[in-house]
This record gives sequence, C-alpha cells and structure tokens, in this order.
Amino acid sequence: MLIDPKAISEDALTNLAREWVLSNLSESEAEPDIEKWTRNTLLLVSQGELVVEYSEVDESVTLKERTSVCIEEGYDFANENTDVSS
Repeated sequence: MLIDPKAISEDALTNLAREWVLSNLSESEAEPDIEKWTRNTLLLVSQGELVVEYSEVDESVTLKERTSVCIEEGYDFANENTDVSS
C-alpha cells in the first residue's frame, strides 16, 4: 500500500531517505556524503520518483522507485487509506 509522504512526519521521512541511501551505497564509495544524498533522495520523493510503501507482509515502511511499483494512472493519495496502524 502506498502512503502519501505528506501523511508522515518530516523526521520519519528523513529517516526513510537515509535508510534508502545507506542500502543503495556501493562498496566503491570512498567518502559518501550521506547528508547530501539524503537531501537528494527527499527531492526524488517530492518529485514522485520515489514512493513510500507500507508492506502488510512484514509491517514495514520503505522507499521504492516509482517504476518498481504498480501505480494506476491518475493515482490520487487523497483516496488512499494512509493509516498504517490497522
């Protein structure tokens, strides 16, 4: 289930972005600029290139590339259930 990024706190979204950056680092990165990459990741979220996804299977929230999830054309977060507590 997709979650509107505006429905979660800025701190939570920043932590998701940082986690996404760390999970996508390669071993060849000599001195990665985690803060800069986290800001860039947040920009990708705001542009819709990365989406926030809740997995009911393992009850986790993560960022995914928009192209890796099936999103119907004209998807509207306003009509999506964004409550992950149920």
